[in-house]
Order: sequence, then structure tokens, then C-alpha cells
Amino acid sequence: MKRPVWMIVFPLLLSGCSSLGVSNWMPTSWFGSSDTVTGDSVLGLDADTPVTHDAISRQLGDGFQIRTGMQSNGADVLPYAEVRQNDTRVMTVNGKADGQISSVDIDSPEIKTEWGTHVGSRFSDIYPKALGANCKIGQTEVDSAVICQAPQDQRIRYVFSGEWDGPQTLLPPDATLRDWQIKRIIWQAAPAP
Repeated sequence: MKRPVWMIVFPLLLSGCSSLGVSNWMPTSWFGSSDTVTGDSVLGLDADTPVTHDAISRQLGDGFQIRTGMQSNGADVLPYAEVRQNDTRVMTVNGKADGQISSVDIDSPEIKTEWGTHVGSRFSDIYPKALGANCKIGQTEVDSAVICQAPQDQRIRYVFSGEWDGPQTLLPPDATLRDWQIKRIIWQAAPAP
């Protein structure tokens, strides 16, 4: 007796589906499956991505509000995009004169590096001490900061901030820095000089 084709194919389809597993196709976070910062990209945005609404939206997927514009950088006027979700800034994408990404400033603790660091990570979780951590004094919108190179990649820098009563021109001591937290992660398309 000949079996109908569906009786042969259907069990094969079922066995194939059961081996896929939910984790292979469902997003692991609200950013989707490409939810990390690596040396090469931020959530899939890389040095070849144009700073346009369509290109950024296509890479990040739905659920984001993307505002594009131009900003002055000395004599240059460069493209940028602010990425928001639920009225909260997630990241700012900065462009070069050729229209492609030069850097991305990450403000959301939901976006982690491939090594697990994120906005809110403590200095002491990453560096044993400031000496040798390639850190320098920086400035944020509201207070002084310490900017350090990621140990794993020259294209990633961490901006730390915290309490410090000493001179703004000196790096705080290790005992002070240890509890400072990452306020922002900066990814650069080209390695820092």
C-alpha cells in the first residue's frame, strides 16, 4: 500500500523543528540577536554603515526612534544620528565627512561588549589598577571623567565617572577609581592612536 506524501514529509518536518530549539531563532534581548559591541561593530553597525535613517534602521530593526541630523565639528559639518527607545537615548552614531560611521557613543546598560562590560560596570571589574590601564582625564557633559582603553580592543573606550575631590587635572588614585562606573562606552571605527 502506497503512503500519501504528507505522511512521509510531515514527521521529517516535525523532527527538524524539534532540533532547532527556541534559543536558535528567538532574540536574546530587545536589540535582537546581534546585541553586542565587538571590535568590528556595535549591534551590527560598522565602519561601512552610512549614517542615514534607513541604513541604521535596517540594521537595528524595529522598536527604535532614529533622529538624523548634522553637527558642527570645527570647520566640518558631519552627519549624526540619535537612537532612542521609549524616549531614552540608547546611543549616538557619529559620522565622517564621507557619510559613514566614525564612532558610536553607547549610553544604554542593555548593550554589552562581547566581554560582558556595560554601562554601570565598575572600574575594578575590568582593571586591577589605573597604572597600565591606558587611562586619561576626560570631560563629560556634567562632570569630569576618566577615559580608559578596553584591554581587549583599541577601538573601544570606557568613560568612567564618580566622586573625586582632588584636582581635575590628575587621575584619581586606585582606591577612588575602583568604585567608579562606566557612564558611556565609545566605539571607534578606526583604532585609537
